[in-house]
Amino acid sequence: MTENHQVDVVVRRLNEPSPPPEDRRPFWLRLLLSVSKQFPMTVKETLEECAHALRVLDPATYGARRTTATSEVDGYLPK
Repeated sequence: MTENHQVDVVVRRLNEPSPPPEDRRPFWLRLLLSVSKQFPMTVKETLEECAHALRVLDPATYGARRTTATSEVDGYLPK
């Protein structure tokens, strides 16, 4: 092996991207920072969910829970 070859190898290694430094943050923090979740809810849906949660938490202040739909079946239903 010649000296030029050794120099070429060293130069090649210096030009390669270095590996990322070891992440010393706790596992739970790395996991939390790497996760992104999106909720495809409109503003109207978000407000309805908030209103529902308030009614459940404090019905005296925000009113009783609302029933949005009911159904009844009388008689025989063919299969």
